[in-house]
Amino acid sequence: MPEEKYILGGRTFLPLAESTLEHDVELFRLLRSAGLREIAMQKGESGEAFGQRLLEELLAGGKALELLGCVLIPEGTKSEDWTPEIGSQTAAHLAKISNSSEKLQIQSLLISLLILFFEHGLCSLGRFMTSLGQPEVTTENTPRTATDTGGT
Repeated sequence: MPEEKYILGGRTFLPLAESTLEHDVELFRLLRSAGLREIAMQKGESGEAFGQRLLEELLAGGKALELLGCVLIPEGTKSEDWTPEIGSQTAAHLAKISNSSEKLQIQSLLISLLILFFEHGLCSLGRFMTSLGQPEVTTENTPRTATDTGGT
């Protein structure tokens, strides 16, 4: 299956594949500084409403383009070579886009990439926190630490 490509402002970008620890830490920092503290769907909230709420919080937090710079990588760059500088360059490039259809594509990308990150990325974040000996919230909402064996 071919990789999804996004042509924005005359440049081609791909979703970041495998992330580094540096990337994970930066992404977590951006999400927190954007004000995204409640990242779970609220009771009775539709998927569309969830995506819209996340987008509104991101836009209000002023970190939307920086976040995109953290989840998109210029074509020809390996995911493991991502740096905060590459993310900043990507965000700066996206900020200059004026084409209305590309701006709508960016809005759609923000929603879909956020949801994908929350579905898949939080698992990685949970394992990262567990490896540091921090409590992990499991699907049963029971805190667990890296030293727990799960038995009695």
